[in-house]
Amino acid sequence: DAHREYLFSGIDAWRTVFDGQYKLTRHYPNEGDTLLYDISADPLENDNLAERAPDHVARLQQVLDDEAARARG
Repeated sequence: DAHREYLFSGIDAWRTVFDGQYKLTRHYPNEGDTLLYDISADPLENDNLAERAPDHVARLQQVLDDEAARARG
């Protein structure tokens, strides 16, 4: 079965990327709060992991940046 590696969403200046486990939400481009949740362990998004998991933030931020560049053409 074909599936997406990442799911993207956005409203106003907020952008979200979800990889099936981690969900990163940021004000784009890189202003304001950074929100990172492990959806499998925290489906109600109560525990923001952004400061404790900078590797996941950086990885998913790169995915958002790549998607933004692709969308701009």
